[in-house]
Amino acid sequence: MVVARRKAGKKAIPGVPKSARPAAIIEDASVRERMLDTAIGLMSAQGYAGTSVLDIVESVGVAPPTLYWYFKSKRGILAAAMQRGAEDWMRRMPQPETLPGATPRERFLSAAKIGGTELRREPQFLRLLIRLSLERAIDDEAVRKTVLDVRRRVRSWLVAVLQNCWPALPLKDATQLASLQMAVGDGWIVAREIEGTGDSPISDLVGSFIADRAENISRMQAPRRRR
Repeated sequence: MVVARRKAGKKAIPGVPKSARPAAIIEDASVRERMLDTAIGLMSAQGYAGTSVLDIVESVGVAPPTLYWYFKSKRGILAAAMQRGAEDWMRRMPQPETLPGATPRERFLSAAKIGGTELRREPQFLRLLIRLSLERAIDDEAVRKTVLDVRRRVRSWLVAVLQNCWPALPLKDATQLASLQMAVGDGWIVAREIEGTGDSPISDLVGSFIADRAENISRMQAPRRRR
């Protein structure tokens, strides 16, 4: 019976014209937010492929037309959930020019500490981001674009922090260091999922290493600029 219900829903609901506005649709901002929260929670636990539209709406307590009205598809709700998660996370990140500290190193390490704190909070959207990157859903072009867009935003913030702290640092090197920091963060999230480990000083260790590299590269650039 469940299988038949899913098939019927997928065929019937997307064809409903928006102007018809079925009675089953609930127009409520709080319902939309609950659907986003539920989608992230289910997909981070079960994966994108393992989570159906029916799973989401039944957990929220609404009918499928409500999800299709707001998001059009499962891809749509994933994109909206990831976008909201990225925006919430970026809002908690300081602007590069406002970082506290008397030296470039102190300012960068303060940013690394904030980033480490956010990792320890284990935001579901970051876990979902890693899971999407590892499962076959990444072969879906729309899902892949969503994942890459979020990662680009995070990398751009890291690059901006590095170049604000060390203006002489070339963009290429700043991008490589930002990618290294992201890779370590990815690995830490995966290790935490597998091993169930608690807090770790890894962000401080990696932050110090990246600061050392940024300082060294910047010093090497100074003589070139004086020539």
